[in-house]
This record gives sequence, C-alpha cells and structure tokens, in this order.
Amino acid sequence: MALGQAERHGWTYGGQVSPRPELRAAGGVLWRRDPSGATVIALVHRPRYDDWSLPKGKLATGEHSLTAGYREVLEETGITPTLGRRLVRTEYPVSISEKIARKVVDYWAMRAADGDFQANDEVDELRWLTVEKATDAVSYRHDRAVLAAFAQAEPDTTTILLVRHGSAGDRTQWRGTDDLRPLDPTGHRQAKRAATVLPCFWPATGDLGRQSPMRGDHPSTCDSARAAGGRRRRFR
Repeated sequence: MALGQAERHGWTYGGQVSPRPELRAAGGVLWRRDPSGATVIALVHRPRYDDWSLPKGKLATGEHSLTAGYREVLEETGITPTLGRRLVRTEYPVSISEKIARKVVDYWAMRAADGDFQANDEVDELRWLTVEKATDAVSYRHDRAVLAAFAQAEPDTTTILLVRHGSAGDRTQWRGTDDLRPLDPTGHRQAKRAATVLPCFWPATGDLGRQSPMRGDHPSTCDSARAAGGRRRRFR
C-alpha cells in the first residue's frame, strides 16, 4: 500500500499498529482574508498521490516540529507564513517499505504573509477555500479534524511568547551579579534552538519581545531573539 493510500484509509485497513517506528511530521492551516473579508485556507494537490490535503512534511534529523511545519508550508506553497496558535496533533498508520509505522503530525494556524504559489515537484496546484468547502474537499479525515480545531476560534490571534532563561550553571558557584552569570554549554544550545524557533512567529522587522528584569531572565537567551532579526525591550 502506498503512503498516500495508507493515509487515505486512516485506521481502517488491516494489520497491527505498533508504536514503533514513528514518523514525525508537521504542517499548518495556512489562511488569509479574501476580498470579501472571509477567511480562506490553502489546500494543496500532490500529484504523486492525487490527493488534496493540508501542507505538511517530515521533520529533518534534529529539527524542531515548529520549524519543520514552517519550512514545509513555505516549501509546498511558496508563501511565507506567520505562526499563530497551536492546533492539534494527529496520529495514524502509514505503510513504508511494506511495514506499518505510526505517523505523528503537529499543526499550527499560519497566516499567509507574502509570496505566491509556484507549482513544484511535490505540489502542482493550490486552492484557497473556506473552511466548510475545504472540509469537504480534503482527502483524509485527519485533515478534517485539524480544520475543525482551526474553526473553533478566530484565526487572527495575538501570540505572546514566554521565553525562559537558558541554563546558566550553578548559581552558588558564581560570585558576580546574577544578571551577568554566563550560559553554560546547555544554555548556549538552548539559546541557539530558540533562535531557530522564534522567527517563525513574526516578520523579521517586527517587535520580537521584551526582556523581564526579574532575576533569572538571562540576557543571552533574550539576545537570541535579537540575533534572529528583532528587537528586545524590558517589561515596565
């Protein structure tokens, strides 16, 4: 059974579903306003499977699911998204090399920022549809579950990101001011990770966030947002 066929049949075909191996993926409900002000979402057609679905794709090794979803939506649609609220996680069996695996997909609402669709090897057509029409058009019932979650709230939301300080070693071993306590190797990895995730939520010229003056809000962690292209401000 081909991968697309396995997705289409959901949990209904024979065989035992093992929790391993697990195939991780991520995607989004890409939306915008049409000229009338109605919310429309993007569905993509994959010629390999001859299906209509929400844009999504597999995680690269070591990739965060959020950045994977952002990347896959951009690659499949040609449109730069701005991430909004998290939606749902879907799980269903797929057939890979004649073996059954469990596919786990995380979804976010994503507002279309800029760009235009260009047909590519994976996707040859994109349609903008209302949620109701998209629900009827998608080939898979797990996509309908994602659309139902999207429809539960207004899509145009404000995102507040709370970024905790990175690991900075043992404070009892630091003799200076706590605000200047340096990140340890784990903290540096955490800051680099944050720098890859945070830009998905805003345009590069936007106001990326504010730094809390509370003890433990390490400047180096907040600087990863600034390094990603934004500004840092303190709460007042």
